[in-house]
Amino acid sequence: MAPVWFALRAGMRRRWRALVSLALLLGLAGGVVLTAAAGARRTDTAYPRLLTWAGASQVTTLLGGLDPAYFAALHRLPQVAAMASAMQYNIALPVSGGLPDNQMEVLASSDGSLGTSVDRVKVLQGRMFGQGASGEAVIDPTLAAAEHLAPGDTLHLTAIPYLRDQEMDPVKLQAR
Repeated sequence: MAPVWFALRAGMRRRWRALVSLALLLGLAGGVVLTAAAGARRTDTAYPRLLTWAGASQVTTLLGGLDPAYFAALHRLPQVAAMASAMQYNIALPVSGGLPDNQMEVLASSDGSLGTSVDRVKVLQGRMFGQGASGEAVIDPTLAAAEHLAPGDTLHLTAIPYLRDQEMDPVKLQAR
């Protein structure tokens, strides 16, 4: 056994730099693999965590002209974990020297839960509108860029009246 140890120690003395380099290279490669695995695990849970944070709805139903008691009964169903009701308005952006741009969807939550507890909005600039505050709204970044708006600016809109049979009331449901 002594000759084996003697040969091993002699080989180590001659090649110790190569062995240290190999150990460092293997350690670096192992660190890269472990970091990639941890990142993949976190990425795999990112979307479910976002859905949980946002209180994302699974169903959106457009109902028009129904009695508020219907919404209360719908909210009491055992399958419904959370519900938000909102009114959709027919709004257009005024365009100077042309027809208004009516490619807009404007929702106002009658119970205040849409955008706050159901389908929460992540605000990237400015702040969330105040509960019960009139004249405040959250707009998407595309509209803000198109209209050259910054937080606190005023957005001018044109209301287009609905015909009674066209009224729609969207309801967002979250399953239990």
